[in-house]
Amino acid sequence: RFWPLPLLWVLHMGYGWIVVGFFLKALAAAGLVSSQWTTHAFTVGGIGVLTLGMMARVSLGHTGRPLEASKSMAIGFALINLAAVTRGVAPLFFPSLLPALVALSGGLWMLSFALFLEVYTPILIKPRVDGRPG
Repeated sequence: RFWPLPLLWVLHMGYGWIVVGFFLKALAAAGLVSSQWTTHAFTVGGIGVLTLGMMARVSLGHTGRPLEASKSMAIGFALINLAAVTRGVAPLFFPSLLPALVALSGGLWMLSFALFLEVYTPILIKPRVDGRPG
């Protein structure tokens, strides 16, 4: 039900990354994986995804616009989740590709936030569309 609503599913995905982080933390406590992957799941996944999702949602609401993400932002949400996968999970399966995965994750992160800038800069520098102050 929530997949057609990017502003909703991005928040679910962000919270999902927190779950992944705790799962990896349990595996790290058991000595099965390095604790660094826990950190990346929490930070790139949880914090990064939730930050982008909340910035998008709040920017629309505070400018009097409907809470509907553009297709560009839906792509941005997918890209930041892919960044989390390439930084927090993929190295567990492909450790020899770590330098490339780090670079790919960073590029995906930058691209997702660049899409935010492209979509939201015009929105944030103009007056509210509903005529209310703010």
